[in-house]
Amino acid sequence: MERAMLYAQNKTRCICAKSFNRGESWLLVTPNQGKIDKEQRVLVSVDWQKAPAGKQSAAITITGPDNKQVVIHAPINNPASPKPEQVTGFVESNGYVSIEAEHYSRAINAEPIKWLRIPDLSRTLSGMTPVPVTAQSQKPEGDSPRLEYRMYLLEVPSNLESSGK
Repeated sequence: MERAMLYAQNKTRCICAKSFNRGESWLLVTPNQGKIDKEQRVLVSVDWQKAPAGKQSAAITITGPDNKQVVIHAPINNPASPKPEQVTGFVESNGYVSIEAEHYSRAINAEPIKWLRIPDLSRTLSGMTPVPVTAQSQKPEGDSPRLEYRMYLLEVPSNLESSGK
């Protein structure tokens, strides 16, 4: 289930009651009511099994003091095809693909160059580096050493080049 965070800020001097009403049953908002002192994080997620296919705009109505309402529209894209079980690799979400370096689909080594996982190199899991570090620079072509990452893009950018493999 994909999630997004919504921040509700209280810019008044009182502790205000609020509620978050979703316009669709497949849109989940947690918590959906309470009081805001300064700021409240609200988790918005989609039940993809129940969401209709295609691009949607789901309304979230925020009700604050004096029953004043603000409506936020959450854009949702639930493609009719392919089905999740038909997709291999990492899937784009909101125009981005996020992959841990060590989760490559295929490592191409070319003697004497191999790939080495470096644990805890970065904010998340790890990093990858070619070894030996004294090897000559390589031109990325043919059987040159590389890491390949299989991914599925919902919309292909016009400037993307692919090897088609």
